[in-house]
Amino acid sequence: MKRLPHILGCILLIITSFSCQIGTDEPIGNDLLEGEIRNFEMNPDSVGYKYLEPAYGNISSSYLLGMNWILQEVTSDEASPLGLGPGWGTEDRWKSLVEHDFSADQDDFRFLWEQLADAKSAMINSHRVFDEAQTSTAIELIIAERDIFESYIDWLFIDHFGQLPDVNPEDNLGKVYKRPEATARVIERLENATEKAGDKSQFTGKSALFRMNKWSGKALLARLYLNKFIYEGQTQATPSDMDKVITLADEIIQSGDYTLSSNYWDIFNNDNIQNPEGVSELLFTTKDIFNQAQTNQFALSTLNSGHFFQQSGWQSYVAISEFYDNWDKDDPRFFGPRIPQVQANFGFNAGLQLDNNGDTLKDAAGNPINYFVNFDDLEAGVFAGARPLKYEPFLLSLAIEPFGGKNAFAIIRLGEVYLMKAEALYRKGETAAALAQINELRQARQAKTLTQLDEKALLDEYGFELWFEGQRRTHQIRFDQYNKAISLRPSGSDPSRKLFPIPRRTLDSQPELEQNPGY
Repeated sequence: MKRLPHILGCILLIITSFSCQIGTDEPIGNDLLEGEIRNFEMNPDSVGYKYLEPAYGNISSSYLLGMNWILQEVTSDEASPLGLGPGWGTEDRWKSLVEHDFSADQDDFRFLWEQLADAKSAMINSHRVFDEAQTSTAIELIIAERDIFESYIDWLFIDHFGQLPDVNPEDNLGKVYKRPEATARVIERLENATEKAGDKSQFTGKSALFRMNKWSGKALLARLYLNKFIYEGQTQATPSDMDKVITLADEIIQSGDYTLSSNYWDIFNNDNIQNPEGVSELLFTTKDIFNQAQTNQFALSTLNSGHFFQQSGWQSYVAISEFYDNWDKDDPRFFGPRIPQVQANFGFNAGLQLDNNGDTLKDAAGNPINYFVNFDDLEAGVFAGARPLKYEPFLLSLAIEPFGGKNAFAIIRLGEVYLMKAEALYRKGETAAALAQINELRQARQAKTLTQLDEKALLDEYGFELWFEGQRRTHQIRFDQYNKAISLRPSGSDPSRKLFPIPRRTLDSQPELEQNPGY
């Protein structure tokens, strides 16, 4: 295979000016490289995973209320960081995200860039080792996994920033690829990798959820084809690209590895990693980092501390009123079973809250907790907004602190695959077939079937199925709704805000990058 002698220094210079721990804490020295290659050849999966693990952890943290999740949700029409109490509502950071008044000096974009850069940099040693090893079936499998996962990292760069720092294969020197060329490169890599990758059975236990396989790679490929017209600066998707989305979705659905859950909330319950119903929908999840306590942040960051038996917490990430009002309140995905540990329900908690004895729930100051839905002010107060609770929290001890969740956060799952197929059919003009696909998903969720379908209903269905899963911005952009006016952004925003700014610090140190228009 082709050697990559310059990859280590060049890509680090372009991606980030910060040091990164790659694979084994430090970049591999040339004196150790041959030994690492031989070690990899003898133990492809265990040694190979050592090089991929840091990137898996980094991408996981970007979703667990990290910058990826925040920038996808808080800039959309779903979530807002309100109900923060006196002195928080007017914080410039949150105000700028809600109002799309972005700045290249803003830490949110620098943090996201660094998260992605660290993940991308973690791949460098894998190229130096994997691509020099004598090939075998096991080595081909780990390389395919690596290529699929690296494509996922690249897609996040493309989707958020419109530029991809990478390596030019002709001279192995660093290069920044613009959106159309970057998209084509990633699609080509994915097409090749998914044909060589193993299915879910290649991994065991939790690894089957957070390590990339053939089917999660094909789902990512479907995402790329679905968004390709946006990335190429076009106004409409091509029928051939939509045909590819449909084919990919059908392959995943018919694979036999995944089935729609008969209970929506099983996907997100406290034991979803071990739960057969939940696992059957999860194509790619977060890795079990932070002592498996990550998904508890979603409860801590929406519910008032009174829900935690007067445990500490902060009030944030509430549902924007337009999104809440758009729901059919009888949809089982809107409001679910009681979670006694936090004295709240799955779904959207609004109005006067009751404790587990049926009495009025009060905050630490003795005030009744009463969430009001409609608000249009950044200083609406600590009880503003319905409180969405999607992941079941787990309390190690009511008297200590509410951490210890055992569930994984869903990054790609089967419900999205059904929606992508429906959207591709709709964009081809096959509305009846798209409606049937939507209704198949809704019937599995025990929601009312639809009798007609238009663009609004299709985007709505993405919201109903995938709410608070860190994808809303991308969906809104594809349906040309991202810059629309909402109560918290009454003047709408400029279309340039569909791309985030390249962080100033990164831009100043890396002349190969160009600032996106409008910043």
